[in-house]
Amino acid sequence: MSPAALPIATGAAIEALRGALDAAGFIDGSALEAERYLHDWTDDYRATALAILRPRSVEEVQALVRISPLVRMLQRLPFTEM
Repeated sequence: MSPAALPIATGAAIEALRGALDAAGFIDGSALEAERYLHDWTDDYRATALAILRPRSVEEVQALVRISPLVRMLQRLPFTEM
């Protein structure tokens, strides 16, 4: 996949995940609210994330599990640049 195509595939994957959860269940990784999920209790180790997913029901977990192969596929598609 070309580097230019990566944001397209990532964006599609993020939108699929966002659509499976209610508004409270999806936190954008760059949002201020995500900060508490991106470091450990010592604050020595930090991470980054595209999104924080917090399913609130069995149905939302099932939807995420169904979407996960799609997300992996979107990340591997050989997009061509126009």
